[in-house]
Amino acid sequence: MGDTETLSGNYRIEVSGWGLNDAFFVEKTDLHWTERGERKLMLHHALPEGAVIFVRLIAPETSYGSVPVAYQAGVFSP
Repeated sequence: MGDTETLSGNYRIEVSGWGLNDAFFVEKTDLHWTERGERKLMLHHALPEGAVIFVRLIAPETSYGSVPVAYQAGVFSP
């Protein structure tokens, strides 16, 4: 059993970055982490290809919050 299997589930997150219109945004959404280690999320803001976004876990059990982590957005293909 790998580490990704223990992390699978749904997580409430905050995503920030620059959209296609070059405007900075902050948006709350859910992160879906599969048992195979795939991470997917849906945003209301359109992103340019290869955009860097910052993801922060919203953990209700911590009063101080978490530190945002930078990720490069991938292209979704259904």
